[in-house]
Amino acid sequence: MRKVKRLKMRGIPRRAFIEYFNNRAREKNKENYYGEFWEATVFPEYFETTGSIKMNCVEVELSVEADRFEAFLFQFRKDFLRGGG
Repeated sequence: MRKVKRLKMRGIPRRAFIEYFNNRAREKNKENYYGEFWEATVFPEYFETTGSIKMNCVEVELSVEADRFEAFLFQFRKDFLRGGG
């Protein structure tokens, strides 16, 4: 059984996700990346305006074996953790 989660990631360029999954995937085609127990889709980048701030957004859908989902998601979020300054 697999768990699926679609994340809206703001402020990180799409190319960063492409590079991240390219380095980890066994196979890929267009926006889809396939690992040993996971699949990821990186959707096109778009922009959202919140107040006076315009930010880029990229949606990433993760499909991971249920027993490995939490660890995979934790590592993914940690790898893309950014601090403001």
